[in-house]
Amino acid sequence: HKNHIVAFAPFAVAVIAAQLQNANPLLVAKLSLGFILLRILYQIFYMLDIAVLRSLIWTLGFTANCWIFIVSFVPKEFSIEEFLHSFGLTPLVEYL
Repeated sequence: HKNHIVAFAPFAVAVIAAQLQNANPLLVAKLSLGFILLRILYQIFYMLDIAVLRSLIWTLGFTANCWIFIVSFVPKEFSIEEFLHSFGLTPLVEYL
């Protein structure tokens, strides 16, 4: 359970930063829900002692948390689709 406590701090900071920056609330909600669901999966794979899947899920959760930070710094006049396209990440748009 200590891993969940440690993971919560950056998640809370990311969500607060997104709120303070007036980030797209629907996108932040989707990423937050994804993070929480991944943390639940992480716990399941931890209890089942499946290290490879647990590590993969942890990485995906960390990535979701990073995206919450990234989204909070996208200017309002710059859509997330344009932001992803500028970095060559256009295929990711369909998942948002």
